[in-house]
Amino acid sequence: MYEDVLKQVLSWMKQRQKGIIAIDGMCGSGKTTLSEEIESQLNIPVFHLDEYYLPFEKRPKDWQHICAGNMDLSRLEIEVLIPLSAGEAIHTYRYFCHEGRKERCDVAPTNFAVIEGTYSLYPTLQPYYDLKIFLKISKQEQERRLRKREGDRYPNFVTTWIPMERHYFDSMQIEKCADFIVEDVDQETMILRNSPR
Repeated sequence: MYEDVLKQVLSWMKQRQKGIIAIDGMCGSGKTTLSEEIESQLNIPVFHLDEYYLPFEKRPKDWQHICAGNMDLSRLEIEVLIPLSAGEAIHTYRYFCHEGRKERCDVAPTNFAVIEGTYSLYPTLQPYYDLKIFLKISKQEQERRLRKREGDRYPNFVTTWIPMERHYFDSMQIEKCADFIVEDVDQETMILRNSPR
């Protein structure tokens, strides 16, 4: 499904010795799927933003109205992005928000890595990245995928998560900062095009 994207990433890797890739984009657009394919086919470790949520008790009261108000971006920066940039080992933990559970995660020094998930292209994090990818999807296909994936939880995406990410994308012009955009036009074909700058 992401063959063209993988070729693009591989070509980019061959032109450099190290680099950090960010994959941001709309709910249901395939961020996790793409990152998993990069991880398995190109042997690059992936760090998921879903594992860097703030515990509910540490979020500001109006977190739903703040871009990344539910995220612990400082922990991601300190535990992952700074060591990656310095060529050091990663010592972090995966946080499973709804379970309130932590899981230790240690990664040896690596030349390449992927940061995946909504808010990965938050402005304060962008300087760490060498390749920035943004994924788009039509509203119809987004609804189809999210209904299938989330089931009874789908209404939460309509009322909370999609409006939150739309505010983030629009107010911070996230799409424009990407090096290239992957757009799903018919559920199967992935089109690569340069981001407008």
